[in-house]
Amino acid sequence: MNIAEHWPGQPADLSSPAEIEAEAQQIAKYQGHERRQMAEAIRGRHSPHVWSMIRESAVTLVRENKSRPQAAAVSDRAPRPDRDRIQRKTAPRRVETPAARASDPGTSHDAAEHVTGKGTRHRQRLIVAQAVAAHPGCTAKELAEYCEELDRYDVGRRLSECKTASDVIEGDARKCNLSGRSALTWYPKGV
Repeated sequence: MNIAEHWPGQPADLSSPAEIEAEAQQIAKYQGHERRQMAEAIRGRHSPHVWSMIRESAVTLVRENKSRPQAAAVSDRAPRPDRDRIQRKTAPRRVETPAARASDPGTSHDAAEHVTGKGTRHRQRLIVAQAVAAHPGCTAKELAEYCEELDRYDVGRRLSECKTASDVIEGDARKCNLSGRSALTWYPKGV
């Protein structure tokens, strides 16, 4: 995208098109929370007019990057399968799923912030992933029996997050031993 063509007649006292493009690229290379932090930092350095040009350029860059297939990363270091395998198993995976829907009332968002902020959500997700590893093929209600401090609703919520984080996979549906109704089974990843 050529900024000079996109905004002809740009006043001379504003940042150059190259500077605007560089600021937009700086924002676009981050994701999620880091992108918002970078955008706020850059926003504070520019006038509202220049910021609107930077923001629009960054949005365009992000959209272009999402539609473009990503190249495989090339590593300079020699592969160390044992260390890499251990890091993948022990490093916590980031879960990007929201704990409350946008249409939920404010109280739900307050509760979601409380659970996420105190680390309870992450701790519960680890408990559920360990229960699935110890008892593969169970339904959510059956797994709740093995997670003493969680009810079946908490287990269900954390199972979807575990699935997003690739800790567990869905199995076939079967009749739950506790409810008597058809329910999905859950397995640890790789089983």
